[in-house]
Amino acid sequence: MPIRDANLVFRTGTVVFVSSVPETVSLDINGTALKGLAVHIKVPSAVTGSDPILAAWVHASSTSAAASTDVIIASRTGMVKAAEYIVPFSTPLRSVALRLDVTSTTTTAFSFISADLVEPLGQDWKRTVEFA
Repeated sequence: MPIRDANLVFRTGTVVFVSSVPETVSLDINGTALKGLAVHIKVPSAVTGSDPILAAWVHASSTSAAASTDVIIASRTGMVKAAEYIVPFSTPLRSVALRLDVTSTTTTAFSFISADLVEPLGQDWKRTVEFA
């Protein structure tokens, strides 16, 4: 499991994530180093309703608070219960926002999803070309 920094947490995993309300949380990071950063998403095994599928988008902004309307710099779809995922990204921009949403058509909820920024080491991901 990647090393966590308590100051770089999008979701602590203490609040239930309900599918009917997409969630966007922003962090002011003042850009990334050359190797970039990654969002570590831990999806618990407990869900309500049918088996939901989680999707995540990372947005970036030159302001102190990115929003879901800002440019998408990374994404990951197809995330299922009882798994951990890494979403790598690199940006020179000031802030990033994580938007989580459930792609299921029925009302479902994951229990306590946690998401935080980590170094992109030792996980399943691939880097793609990015131009700012």
